[in-house]
Amino acid sequence: MKLAIVITAIALASVLGVSPITAANATVAKCKVVPKTPAPTAASPVPTPKTPMLTLVPTPIPVDDDETSGEYDGPSQATKKPTRSPRPTKVTRMPTAAPKAIKAVPKPTSATTPTPVVDQDGVDPVTCLAAHNKLRAEVGVPPLTWDPALATKGATWAQHMEDLNFFDHRTPGKSDDQMNNLYSGTDCLGAVEAFGGEKFKLPTDRIVREESYMEYGHYTMVVWRTTTRLGCGRGKTQNLACYYEQPGNVIGQAAY
Repeated sequence: MKLAIVITAIALASVLGVSPITAANATVAKCKVVPKTPAPTAASPVPTPKTPMLTLVPTPIPVDDDETSGEYDGPSQATKKPTRSPRPTKVTRMPTAAPKAIKAVPKPTSATTPTPVVDQDGVDPVTCLAAHNKLRAEVGVPPLTWDPALATKGATWAQHMEDLNFFDHRTPGKSDDQMNNLYSGTDCLGAVEAFGGEKFKLPTDRIVREESYMEYGHYTMVVWRTTTRLGCGRGKTQNLACYYEQPGNVIGQAAY
């Protein structure tokens, strides 16, 4: 390309009357080769920063110290759960309906203070008396004493019920109401426990009412403040009857 330019310059110089060498040098001096600028290439894509992947780490399960040590001393207090109370399998005998309440205070009978004897009329007087007096002590009333005559009376009534196959404070068809506590069983401790179970049903003022004494009458008979003597007897195979002097459950009066 440079040669073609020089030839052209010489031809023009001959026409214009200029020295061919001067024209050629001037032409060459003006015709500088401009280096080619390389065409821009496509811009490299800017790398997108990678978002780090989240790795789920399972929550560690708490391990009891006993498990890691290889020794077992029972469950820890933090994880121990209460269990349900087991249902009782033993059938608890319940007393009969409370004896009919009286509306007048009966006159106390005269009797000397008896001395307890062992196993009278099928009942241990010491154990039976102690169970009664425990309930009385809980409410601050004086203890009872054992009366053998009342114990014999109880055994007679218990056997009477057994012979005639009934269980009540009165003989069917008769008006021989008894002021006693009855229990369908022969264990005096079980009987007193059943009587005492009525305590929570007693009104807060402790007054015996005709419409409600059937709910707590056995208990009030045991803890009646003015009662001083007790005697319990049993039948040959079943039933227990306890008599009290003077008997309680007077309508309109407080038990203690």
